[in-house]
Amino acid sequence: MARAYVRMAQLVQGRNNNEDTWQYALKATEVDPQEPGAWAICAWVRYRQGRYKDSLALYDKALSLNPYRAIWYNMRGICYSALNDKVRAVVDYTSALDVDPFLQEAWVNRADARLKLGDLEGALSDATRIIELAPRYGWGYAKRGEVRSARRDLIGAEYDFARAVQFVGTQGDFMYRHVQSLRALKRYEDAVSLAERYAKIHDLPSESIRLGELREMVLLDKRGSLTARPHEVSGMAALECCAAQMGEIDRLAPGAKHPLRLACQFLLRGLASLPEGEERARASKAAGALGAALTKELREGDYFVEIAALGAALSERGLIASASACYDLGCFTALAAAATLERKLKILGERDEDIAGMERELKALSPEELAQRAAALKDRAFGWLNRAVELGFREAGHAAADADLTCLRDDPRFAELLAKMK
Repeated sequence: MARAYVRMAQLVQGRNNNEDTWQYALKATEVDPQEPGAWAICAWVRYRQGRYKDSLALYDKALSLNPYRAIWYNMRGICYSALNDKVRAVVDYTSALDVDPFLQEAWVNRADARLKLGDLEGALSDATRIIELAPRYGWGYAKRGEVRSARRDLIGAEYDFARAVQFVGTQGDFMYRHVQSLRALKRYEDAVSLAERYAKIHDLPSESIRLGELREMVLLDKRGSLTARPHEVSGMAALECCAAQMGEIDRLAPGAKHPLRLACQFLLRGLASLPEGEERARASKAAGALGAALTKELREGDYFVEIAALGAALSERGLIASASACYDLGCFTALAAAATLERKLKILGERDEDIAGMERELKALSPEELAQRAAALKDRAFGWLNRAVELGFREAGHAAADADLTCLRDDPRFAELLAKMK
């Protein structure tokens, strides 16, 4: 009987009906608690709901009953990755490959986890192994292209992203990365032409828009100056210089602060001096695209204060208008509050010599002063999250389980916020 419930759960699972899948799988565990497949389906549902810790416990149960299912180890590794525990994720991906050395997804996932841990050689080895096993597997080429980009092997990265698009011609992210790799090589004409072609052939309007925005950024990068300073330019020229500095981020050693810092300064300068008349719409669109790309770069460096400042500047110009963008900014501001309380806030600063002084100032704050700074950041985080609700954000389950919002959960406003999201 338990197997029948498992089969029903699998049928409903294919229709992405999480609630019915959960009910059938749960019934199977009640009929036969020793049925591992039922526990694994329960784990999958909790993963889909963003409840990663619950999913981990359920995969533990499934694997204790059947330790020879590679896909379950792989999924447990994905849960660890979602919780930012890359070391345990690598262990589980390795276990998956011990059981099934041909599980392509596990090779990709282990390469990704190793890349995020800074193990570039291990990541490159895994990504290359995927291609050896499946020479037409686009995701393998895309992951190796990502690793090569991190190693600043720009020519190799461009080759891999081109192959990824060749084998999976519907994946917008591969197209985006291919254009980015051409931009990093300063092959601007090729990048612009390809972005235009990809935008026309992609079926999803959202991906076509994203590729169109990337084309505009490449043109900005081409026109921008790497020798200008923020106080020397304004308006569209400042935005072009911002794009040029962002292009340098992909060319210099990973973690280089100088171009990232200048990109922030140029964008803030451009936002403060947007042109009037016909040029304003074009400049506003460029500033919005640059803001989204720069936020992603700042997120990778955990520069949450700079993200919050950038978000405020974009909002003042009316360039933050989507629920998801407001939600993300709420998360980033909450992370800044948490880092402040732990005295671990990373600061980009305007100059390298400023950073040490600012970090010393943070460590010297009294507990009361520290609490005040964190409270101010929490207030701003709730402001962004409430704005997301006003714009239609209704993912209460996701917000309740979102680790980025941990420092807000003890605040009475958090429960009120979740109630609004339902």
